[in-house]
Amino acid sequence: MNGILWLPETEQIDFSLFKNYRSSLNNYLGSNLEEINNYEQIQGMQNIFIIDEHYFPHREFILDEMFINTINQNNVRILIFNTEKIYNQPFKHNIDIQDQLSKFNDYIQFLSDAQDIKKLKPSFPTKQLFTKDFDFKRYESTNKKEELLFIGQIEGRAYKNRRKILKKIDKYINIPFEIIESKRKLEYDEFLSIISKYKFLLNPLGNGVSRFLNVRFYEAIGLKTIPVQEIRNDMKLLNDELEFKNLICFKHLRDLKKINFKKVIYNENENLKIQTLEDYFIDKRLINFLK
Repeated sequence: MNGILWLPETEQIDFSLFKNYRSSLNNYLGSNLEEINNYEQIQGMQNIFIIDEHYFPHREFILDEMFINTINQNNVRILIFNTEKIYNQPFKHNIDIQDQLSKFNDYIQFLSDAQDIKKLKPSFPTKQLFTKDFDFKRYESTNKKEELLFIGQIEGRAYKNRRKILKKIDKYINIPFEIIESKRKLEYDEFLSIISKYKFLLNPLGNGVSRFLNVRFYEAIGLKTIPVQEIRNDMKLLNDELEFKNLICFKHLRDLKKINFKKVIYNENENLKIQTLEDYFIDKRLINFLK
C-alpha cells in the first residue's frame, strides 16, 4: 500500500502545492493514496510520500523519534518531494532537517534546487508543476494590464535579494510596475485572479538566491501571464521551460534594459509545451522508485 503524509494542517493550507502533488500522485498511480496522520496507519504501508519536509507541521511529525522508529520497524520507504533550498540559505533548520533524515533506513529525496542536487548525490530532481486536474481557465482574464506585477512576501531575512530587486527594478523597465505585498493573507483564488489581470509577473529567486523554478512560475504560465524570471546558469540544465517564448529571463537587472516590454507579444501556442506533474512522473519513471 502507498500513503501520503496528510495532517489536518496540510488540508487547511489554501495553496496549490500539497494538493497538486496529491492529485498528481493519485492520477499517476491509478488509485488514491492513504492519507497518513497518525502512527497507527503506518503498519501495512510500503511507501509513504512526504511533500515539503520543511513545512513546520510536517517536519515536527516526521522527525519525531516515534515516527522514525515506526517507519524503520515496518520497513517503509519514505519518498520526499523537497520544495525549498537546503544549503546556502538563511534558515539553519533546513540543514538540521536534512541531517535528521539520515535516521530513516530507506528514504529517497527528490530535490528542487540545482546546487542541492549537485551537492547531495545520488539525488533526483523534482518540479513544482501543476496537476492535470487544475483548472486555470476559471481565473483567466482577457483584458490584461500592460504592467509588471510583483505579488508575494517581502519582509524577513529570507527575502533580502527580493527586496533589493524590488527597490531598483523601476530603473530598468519601460512599463509601470506594481507591488502587492500579500503577507500570506490573500485567499488562493483571489491571489490567482490578481496575477491573471497582468501581462507580466516578476519572479525573483527566493531564499538565499535559490536555483529552481518555484510554483509562482508555473502559476504565471497557467494564467497566460508572462514570467519575468530571475535565473542562474545552473538552472538551465534542469529546466527546459527556460527556452519557452512566453518568458523573459534575467541574471542581472541591467539585462531588462534590453527588453522593450511594450512590444512583447504573447504566443498562444507555447503553453501547449508545459508538462503536467503527472507527465513529469511518467517522464522520470517515478514508479521505479517505489518498493
